[in-house]
Amino acid sequence: MLKGKIKKMYGEKHAIDQTPLNLDYAYDSKEGKFLNKISPKSEDDAKSTYVISAIFNSDGYAERIMILDSEFAIYLK
Repeated sequence: MLKGKIKKMYGEKHAIDQTPLNLDYAYDSKEGKFLNKISPKSEDDAKSTYVISAIFNSDGYAERIMILDSEFAIYLK
């Protein structure tokens, strides 16, 4: 699936689109809302913030989609 199609399906409002080959969405499960950036205030907050991260190939198609908590995404724990 192309990046634009993913953004159309899941929304532009909370898309974290910093590079051409990556697209992220972050969700705070304590607050029950999507976030506009991945920046938990503490390691404990990182455990309740989930990240959906798509990585795209040079043709623009999703090659890998990962769902992880931001503790792992940031601290590799």
